[in-house]
Amino acid sequence: MSKALQYRPEIDGLRAVAVLAVVLFHLNPRWLKGGFLGVDVFFVISGFLITTIVQRELQAGQFSIIEFWRRRVRRLYPALCVMVAAVSLAGYVFLINPERTELIMQAVAAMVSFENILLWRTTGGYWDTSSENIALLHAWTLSLEEQYYIVFPPLLMLLYGYARKLLFWFVGGLAVASLALCCLLTPEHRTAAFYLLPTRMWELLIGSCLAIYMLDIKPKAPSPWVAQVAVGVGLLAIILSFVFIGDEQQFPSAWPLIPCLGAALIIGLGQSAGPLNWFLTRLPLVYVGKISYSLYLWHWPVIVFYRYSQPSGGLTWIVLLTAGLSVLSYHLVENPCRQRFRRIGPMLIGITTITALALTPIILFRSPPMLPETLAGLDDPRSLTRGWEFESTPNLLDNGIGIQVGRTDAPAMLVLTGSSHARMFAAGLTEYVQQQGWSARVMATSGMSIVSDGSELQSKINAQRIVATAQVAPRLTIVSDRWETAQHRPEFDQKLRATLAAFANSSDHVIVLSQIPRIDLPPGFGESVRKYILSIRFKGHSIQATPLPAVVHANSRVREIVESMNNPKIEFLDIYSPMINPDGSVRLTDGSQFLYSDDDHINDLGASWLFNRHLIPAIERKLGIASGKSK
Repeated sequence: MSKALQYRPEIDGLRAVAVLAVVLFHLNPRWLKGGFLGVDVFFVISGFLITTIVQRELQAGQFSIIEFWRRRVRRLYPALCVMVAAVSLAGYVFLINPERTELIMQAVAAMVSFENILLWRTTGGYWDTSSENIALLHAWTLSLEEQYYIVFPPLLMLLYGYARKLLFWFVGGLAVASLALCCLLTPEHRTAAFYLLPTRMWELLIGSCLAIYMLDIKPKAPSPWVAQVAVGVGLLAIILSFVFIGDEQQFPSAWPLIPCLGAALIIGLGQSAGPLNWFLTRLPLVYVGKISYSLYLWHWPVIVFYRYSQPSGGLTWIVLLTAGLSVLSYHLVENPCRQRFRRIGPMLIGITTITALALTPIILFRSPPMLPETLAGLDDPRSLTRGWEFESTPNLLDNGIGIQVGRTDAPAMLVLTGSSHARMFAAGLTEYVQQQGWSARVMATSGMSIVSDGSELQSKINAQRIVATAQVAPRLTIVSDRWETAQHRPEFDQKLRATLAAFANSSDHVIVLSQIPRIDLPPGFGESVRKYILSIRFKGHSIQATPLPAVVHANSRVREIVESMNNPKIEFLDIYSPMINPDGSVRLTDGSQFLYSDDDHINDLGASWLFNRHLIPAIERKLGIASGKSK
């Protein structure tokens, strides 16, 4: 066996550093905000090892692409299959739709090396809050690597046969092209740049270039002192990237280059004796490196499903469960299947059968076994809606006058303007104006209050809203916003007065809506009301939600501003109180229908419920018309 393929414990030590960084990041991003870059270190290691194996066999004239793929299946798929099966069974117990249905596709995608493409097409990105509930989110890296194993070895074989002298330069050029594509796509197509092979393969190609350089070019070994300094620089680069690089740096772009080059220095020169080699070859670290694949497979599903019932805390249990499952997976599944099973056909049949059987319960049963009929409406598709189709930002940026709803041949009676808190009422407004035979304009922009934060984009949006309202000249303008956050902006009082006065100059009447209650979710739930409901249900507690006190203060402040303007055209309407139960808790349901989409938005069902009971009477009172009568 060549020296390049001898066992190198320091690479397992590097694996341990990488996987532990990923685990720490997933446990709590505040602990190690760049810990996700451990995945990029893994990419370099994989590219190096795979290219070393393939190139050595090519040199000996013994390379078989079929045998290579067989080894990859034995190495990766048995442990992956067991993890996917366990996730599928846990999903049957914990998940509701749409997550329940989505898990089926995610499980299949993980087993056929398609997970990264599926996540690119179906999620808002790796850092999107909804991704916190995707138990197979981490499988994207495995799919990307497996795609590399399909594409690169045949290319290497072709190049080795026809352009061996140019092999290093061709692979290096391919890495540079992939990096350039990643940097080019990141600003406008960040999710694609993050998940897809063409924009991330440069990280694996760094490892491949290193392997080719060491085997073909055979550089002269540097002095031990130089090697140790280089390894130290590499380890420092990796650690600093874990500490300082985060999501705010518009990742990926070229940021992974720092830990990737650090990993290449350690792999290339880490065999030299010295303190860093000693550190990376210590038995505990090497053992973690040996089980790093199983550890990576199990840590994220354990975190996701444990936090369905215990969103904060429980660190000890998460660590113990992850460690136990990883050790069992390595010793009972991963290692035996890699070393003992030679016939790939029966293994593939077994993998397919296990996956299918594990998915059967979640396919056959729509709801978790512990979810009572009174909560059946929780998985109604409408429970996650909040008027996304009425997002008006692109329209207003193009100097539009909002999204027209109702009759196209009638002048606009109503304008609905504000942030996403306005947009969530757009479906109810549309239904109402259609019944009345009216036209209306929706000027709702997600995350953009009518009180500007001073940014160029928001200032432009707000200026266009005022201009568009003047062009429409409606009978009534309805303003809805998230006052809880807007009130902290500089000169809030003055800016709000000026904006409302501008709307009043263009409209016969202006109704300023209070903010609806925001649910005070415990730490760890993020914005997910549905996850909170499931959690307290699994614990056997009664379903109750506490309102956030800050919203009451913000509503009082807006009311005082409106009343102090003494403008008879402008009225403040309280829609907070109707969403509070007599016991002071937030009204989550109307019978069996859930009214909230997340912690501070009601869904289409909730918006219609509130619109019909409280906004329509106010609208018709302001317009001086009887219910059901047109202008």
